[in-house]
Amino acid sequence: MGALKRVLFLSSFFIVSAALLLRPWEFLIRLERLNQASISQPDIYSNDCEPSWWENLPAKEILDWTPCYDSFECARLMVPLNYSDPSGAMLVLALLQYPSQYRNDSSLYKGPLLLNPGGPGASGVNLAQHQGPMFSELVDNRFDIVGFDPRGIARSTRVNLFKREEERALWENSRIEEYDFRPDGFAMGYAESVILGRLAGQNKTALPHINTENTARDMLTIVQAAGFEKLNYWGLSYGSALGATFAAMFPDKVNRLIIDGVLDSNTWYNGILEDSLRDSDKVIQAFFDECYAAGPDLCALWGDSPDAVSANMTNIMSKIRARPVPVFTDDGYSIVDYATVRRALFDAVYRPYDSFQPFATALEQLSLGSGELMYNFIRKPDFQCPCSNTGLGEKDVFDGAPVVMCNDWIRIPSDFEFHQEYYERQAKSYTLGSLFAKITVCSHWPELEKGKFHGPFEGNTNFPILVIGNTADPVTPLASARIMAEGFSNAILLIQNSIGHCSLSANSPCTLQHIHDYLVNGILPTYGSICPTISRIFKDTEVSVPDEQAQLGLSPIEEHFIRIGEGLSTARTDSRVGPWQI
Repeated sequence: MGALKRVLFLSSFFIVSAALLLRPWEFLIRLERLNQASISQPDIYSNDCEPSWWENLPAKEILDWTPCYDSFECARLMVPLNYSDPSGAMLVLALLQYPSQYRNDSSLYKGPLLLNPGGPGASGVNLAQHQGPMFSELVDNRFDIVGFDPRGIARSTRVNLFKREEERALWENSRIEEYDFRPDGFAMGYAESVILGRLAGQNKTALPHINTENTARDMLTIVQAAGFEKLNYWGLSYGSALGATFAAMFPDKVNRLIIDGVLDSNTWYNGILEDSLRDSDKVIQAFFDECYAAGPDLCALWGDSPDAVSANMTNIMSKIRARPVPVFTDDGYSIVDYATVRRALFDAVYRPYDSFQPFATALEQLSLGSGELMYNFIRKPDFQCPCSNTGLGEKDVFDGAPVVMCNDWIRIPSDFEFHQEYYERQAKSYTLGSLFAKITVCSHWPELEKGKFHGPFEGNTNFPILVIGNTADPVTPLASARIMAEGFSNAILLIQNSIGHCSLSANSPCTLQHIHDYLVNGILPTYGSICPTISRIFKDTEVSVPDEQAQLGLSPIEEHFIRIGEGLSTARTDSRVGPWQI
């Protein structure tokens, strides 16, 4: 069967498959159509009714790059649905690269550097399109910066649970976002998982092959299609589990591999992530401490002690729980309720240096009865009915997490009591535990063939892995980075002395210098090196950044990496999946 016929054959299996739209894991894998129509200039956020530019780009079994987005190149690569049956059905991966300034035959050219922003479910195409030039500058333009949407995600082959997009929208807008918001919240979430499991069970042909193991195989296929045998990779958050999986499966195929914001991949495949939040309350406590230290001029939530700041936040959230605040502006309208504020806090702990100060101001305004700042802080996407049932626009590019999670994880128990106890334990242990304790999403996942690889994550790789962890990361604690660095015996651990999720949540010229030296020159930092950051949570907006940096007495190379760090600091923001962001 020819490659194109195999893709078309596969499409017949992808009419209905698994989806899970219960926040914080929003999910949709939608039908991929092969349309060989003429190519026009793309709009990465096209919401019109015309077929997506990406679906018009021919899919091939070779990497055939087409100019796109002014300075980028795009391609669609066909890969086996099932690597055990390479001549069988195929699916399509969407790739975007910011090319190196050096020709392929130049001694300065290093090949492709693959990026994964996390999730699972975040779009690598988006990350590379937003930040490709900054990543390229970090590595002296020596690599092609390549973002790809993993199988089942965004512009790569997708399947659709729902017959119509209206059906999906109605389901999504009726889901339970915060179990703690209503007395029957957990029970409602559990009931939703039963329905979603039944929907997922309607297609058991293609669904089992959407997992981390096969995405790791896809990365090797991408590298080999580019003419190389070994992988260069930087994986953030869940991307660390993908990177560790690749390293464990193909240790001899590692050229340079960074895992940043590190999951313990052993617990990832076990599915019980109870320790993931162990440092989250440290980040929240830093908010209270820094607000008190900054004073009332810089922190709108200020109190005469850190405990007073904490009490101020608690009191405001209690008021909002009792009486939500309506918001009506020229740009839209909504109701700011307790769940909204909790979700805003969860967002803020991921990028505290950018978010804690405006979050404090938004909370203070809420206490005065104004919800506009909080509404803008975590604004929901505008509701729009699609023009057709194809669902091929790029509005919902951050979907697909539950399929990957539920296919990766061991069989999660289905009984109500197990999940209720887990939820209550997490909710009592951590301030934000109720938002994170949602393994219930996989409680009624259908019996599917699991991937064959679940570890171990140990041994030597062809070149040492660089493992990066923050001193207080809200969802991937430093302890997990230590575990993974110890498992891969020749790996190197680099610690960034900052709060927030992944190294890019703060600006550290020290960390960026080590990343540059590792990727470009193969120079490793000393194991356990600690890098400071120049980022601050509460900033005087009347002091310009150049003036502030001038006071630090920085060297030209430090200024260079600081500028790159400022540009890359939006990488995590641009690639968010939702409140769950690993």
